Amino acid sequence: MKKRLAGRILCAALLISAVSLSACGNKDQEGAAAPAAEAEQTADAAAEDGTEQSPYAHYPKNAYSNYYDPDEYVEVADYSSLTAYADLSVVTDEMIEQQVQLMLEQDSQLAELTDRDTVEEGDIVNIDYEGKIDGVAFDGGTAKGFDLEIGSGRFIEGFEEGLIGAKKGETRDVTTRFPDPYPNSPDLAGKEAIFTVTVNKIQAKYTPELTDEYVTSLGASREDGTQITTVDEYRAVVKEYLDAQAENEYGSAIGAQNMNYLMEQSTFKQDPPVEMVDRMEKELTSAYTTYAASVGADLQTFMTYVFGSTEESYLDDIRADATDYAKRLLLIQAIAKKENLSISDEELAEEEGMEAIGQGMSIDDFEANMDLEGLREGLLEDKVLEVLREHTEVKPEDEAPAALQAEEELPVEEAAEAVEETAEENTSEEAAEEVTSEETAETAEETTKEN
Repeated sequence: MKKRLAGRILCAALLISAVSLSACGNKDQEGAAAPAAEAEQTADAAAEDGTEQSPYAHYPKNAYSNYYDPDEYVEVADYSSLTAYADLSVVTDEMIEQQVQLMLEQDSQLAELTDRDTVEEGDIVNIDYEGKIDGVAFDGGTAKGFDLEIGSGRFIEGFEEGLIGAKKGETRDVTTRFPDPYPNSPDLAGKEAIFTVTVNKIQAKYTPELTDEYVTSLGASREDGTQITTVDEYRAVVKEYLDAQAENEYGSAIGAQNMNYLMEQSTFKQDPPVEMVDRMEKELTSAYTTYAASVGADLQTFMTYVFGSTEESYLDDIRADATDYAKRLLLIQAIAKKENLSISDEELAEEEGMEAIGQGMSIDDFEANMDLEGLREGLLEDKVLEVLREHTEVKPEDEAPAALQAEEELPVEEAAEAVEETAEENTSEEAAEEVTSEETAETAEETTKEN
């Protein structure tokens, strides 16, 4: 599948922004905070040779696009008359109901069953277990208080089936066999394992009903402070959210096409500064790795399904993406210069305050973890895209040239689903040590919601 540059870099931009915000305040999160720490070391070294660092930045000043005269790097193509193809989605009652049900599901609770004490298919059992091979416990094969849905396929074949019919409080041995081959630990491939399992309790998931009482219990309010207390008000707010999401997707489609056109038609006079490319490579690697982990995949798998990389090429592809991203940032700076656009410290502080509140963080914690100069670049891009949209004639998608339709990028959501499906397939074939890790509940939609 041919990749469209703007779509690919837009995907990267969304992931960087989303992952950066979700990682705020969590310096121990693997892959997410590492670029900031590494950047601080780079900045210290750079300071020794005279390169200054902004108090708003995690990197030295020459790692950001506003350090450079963009006219030295790019000659912007004419954007006085642009054309984009996009349709604004109409929010239907069915879409509202689906979103309502999704939100209710997220508020589901586990409750212990009281009407029976025997495990059945579909139950969520809380268990303690210890796995042994030839009488010796193996790493990752032991857990306590683990919730497992019977029939989910999370554990190796035979484990969940072996618990059907067990009673609450019962301890039984379940005999299983590791798959062969077993990439995670070849030494265990094909070996028989016996798990001693105790059923602590048998549970079911209960999803709340949408009632006025439930809505009132949420304590939600509109922007004007009025409380949301009825089902009708709740559905109205959901519609407002979906309408805003549809408008954001509409604007993103237009912006991606405009940037794709300008990236292709503009003249880049020289390669972007290596300091910018280095910074973007670190940020992309962090964002891709963290996002991949959120759907149970590794970096290589993510690059394969989202960008069509191979085992041999995926690191080089990240470097190439970083180069293109740096070009994009310089292009945005060049347009901003033509339009006399900038982001003041006051505007940056206002956005910082809003983001910090949204993350439930203090300003100090937010500043310590968020690259504010990178945030400034994002705010400037928003302004540039607004200007470009003013010069854009938007036509229906079905009027787009066939060549343009054939080049469309795999959407973030579809790519995420493909990655997640692959991860789930791998998980269903792996041993208990694989499935004892925490499940992630984040979806592609939640990842990009803030954007």
